[in-house]
Amino acid sequence: MPLIDDLYEWNRFAFYGLAFLGIILARYFAIAGGLHLFFYSAGGDFLSQRTARFAAPSGAAIRQDIQLSSCSAVIFALCAAAIVSGYDAGITRLYADVHSYGLWYLGVSYGLVLVLQDTYFYFVHRLFHHPKLFRWFHQGHHHSIDPTPWTSFAFDPPEAVVQSLFLIAIVFIMPLHFITVIAVLITMTVWAVV
Repeated sequence: MPLIDDLYEWNRFAFYGLAFLGIILARYFAIAGGLHLFFYSAGGDFLSQRTARFAAPSGAAIRQDIQLSSCSAVIFALCAAAIVSGYDAGITRLYADVHSYGLWYLGVSYGLVLVLQDTYFYFVHRLFHHPKLFRWFHQGHHHSIDPTPWTSFAFDPPEAVVQSLFLIAIVFIMPLHFITVIAVLITMTVWAVV
């Protein structure tokens, strides 16, 4: 029955989306929150003695960054739900058996995806600084005059969509184990926050 099948697929996609939203937000708050506590409390005294620019951000700036980051998290969760739904349908290059390509491939694919993603991010970021695109794609990220760990995911919605396109494309092009994808996402999050 096509209608029941469609409803089942929609429910599964919605479940994936909500699950990934929770995971992404938990990862964001744990990493950004932990580094914020370190830099602006425990390590803040040490760092403020070595630089004149290291001042605590305003609560309004942090709230704005968290709002934009939460919006980005929704977009990233929808992207992740689409990827896993594609895996379920057998149309991605994702795989679950570590031995499918050998253990050595986990490390090689991890390094390669990081290099490709960083290159993609660099050129997209440069493109979004073009005067005709900046206001529509990237201005929200620059509302924070002094970036904090909370600024790491503070993308305007169109920028978040473009940033998520890399991961959607790469899982259709390159064989990747789920461990590799998770490791890349964690690395990207930590790097963006730092």
